[in-house]
Amino acid sequence: MLVGTLMVEWMQWSGKADVLFTSYPPLKAHPLFYLGIIFFAVGALLVVAQFFATLVIAKREKTYEGSLPLVVYGAVTAAIIAVITLLHGALIYIPTFLWSIGVIYMAVLASMIHGFTVPAGMELGMRLRGHTQGLFGWLRRAPWGDPGFSGMVFSVIVFGFVGGITGVTIGTEQINIIAHNTMRIPGHFHATVVSGTAMAFMAATYYLLPLVFRRKVAFWGAARWQPYLFSLGMLLLSMGMTFAGSFGVPRRHWDISFSSAPFSVQFNPAVDLVLAVMGIGGIMAVTGALLFIAIAVKSVFLGEPVGEIVRGVAVAGIPQGLTNPPTHVPNVDEVNERLHREAPSWVGPTPGTAALVGTFLAAFVVYYFTNWKLLSVLWKVG
Repeated sequence: MLVGTLMVEWMQWSGKADVLFTSYPPLKAHPLFYLGIIFFAVGALLVVAQFFATLVIAKREKTYEGSLPLVVYGAVTAAIIAVITLLHGALIYIPTFLWSIGVIYMAVLASMIHGFTVPAGMELGMRLRGHTQGLFGWLRRAPWGDPGFSGMVFSVIVFGFVGGITGVTIGTEQINIIAHNTMRIPGHFHATVVSGTAMAFMAATYYLLPLVFRRKVAFWGAARWQPYLFSLGMLLLSMGMTFAGSFGVPRRHWDISFSSAPFSVQFNPAVDLVLAVMGIGGIMAVTGALLFIAIAVKSVFLGEPVGEIVRGVAVAGIPQGLTNPPTHVPNVDEVNERLHREAPSWVGPTPGTAALVGTFLAAFVVYYFTNWKLLSVLWKVG
């Protein structure tokens, strides 16, 4: 009886919802919607746990010898990815569910903390290794030729700057009303998921190839440029989508000009420019993605085997972080104490990160104010 009542309530609510609804604040769904996603994620995690338990039993009973069969190995890889995604999904929907029932509403706090701590940890580590010259001396001395490092940094930049600023802005209910069904939404997602997340996995792969598969990274010269090509392409793509959406270009429609409609839609000529930028970025990003696939496949199946990794000797095909791992200066404790003692309290021992965060906040303020200004013009308020 209870289940039937809940289903009726859900159907009544969903019948009133917009058919283009997406599971994204500030558009609040019914609490049962979020609760259902949590139950689904937990149920799927139980199935994955049963799969791993079956592998343990099969290994114990010697069902197979040596390494895993190829098909099973692929399933294990998919199961590992499933655990990461489902676990994060279930965890993030718990506060969302509490928000939907009125217990809390709190957004972007965790992202802002990570957006500061990751580059701050990088800067402090570089300064403890002796790179203390100037505000950004540590950044210039970073191993930009290491695709694992550059890919991870670019993922943080595109994810944090473009994805973060656009996400917080369209997460404002008033602004979301005019942005929700435009190209601004896929522009945001391409910055966070397609660019930030995918680039992070690509960067990690450059370390997994020599460490797990014991193979050198193939096409090493191209691999060092692949993060730059993919990240720049995705940056242009997501920015093009975002600005096209700001001009009202819709998403989820095969013809944005509505050529067969009884009325015509005239966009600002600037739309053609931003759509061209989006197309160029898409071509660059696809090229970078295909290049990464070629590098990974060639490395795994035909790559040169990795012997013993000798520290201090640069080897083509092995990331610098493995051949030349960073080491602290001999007087690291003294340097650490001096950095904390001499730094202003409002900056801390990472002034470069503080400057970057200030730049981010300034860009956010400008973009956020611009959106409210456009909203006031549209609504004739002010």
